[in-house]
Amino acid sequence: MKSTRKQSKPVSVVAANLVALRKARGWTQQQFADRIGTDLSKIARTEVGILKASIELVEQVIETCHVTADDLFRKTASFTPKQVETQQLLDDIRALNDKQRAAVRSLVTALLNKQFVKVISGPMPVEGPGIDNA
Repeated sequence: MKSTRKQSKPVSVVAANLVALRKARGWTQQQFADRIGTDLSKIARTEVGILKASIELVEQVIETCHVTADDLFRKTASFTPKQVETQQLLDDIRALNDKQRAAVRSLVTALLNKQFVKVISGPMPVEGPGIDNA
């Protein structure tokens, strides 16, 4: 027997952006609720417009997902997989201790400096077993 329940469309910009953010991160409603510290019913009801997003919910999303209020209230907001991947990488770096973050900072700085040198001096030769630079 087929379900006659109709898929509801989000009724507000915030609801649509919450859905887009959650889906871009690959989270179920339950996972989203768990991560931002609320219950599933609040997420589900907000996404379909039964509830309006409370200030507390918006604050939880902003803090947990590292997005801005502008991201949630903008009609043209988009959460691309690349943006989400970058944000998740930043979240992982934030979770490191000070010593680990310093090591990441040094590594990134070294990579950026090498890239700068490569841009101004041309391609850098790659050396190693099985690599022919001729």
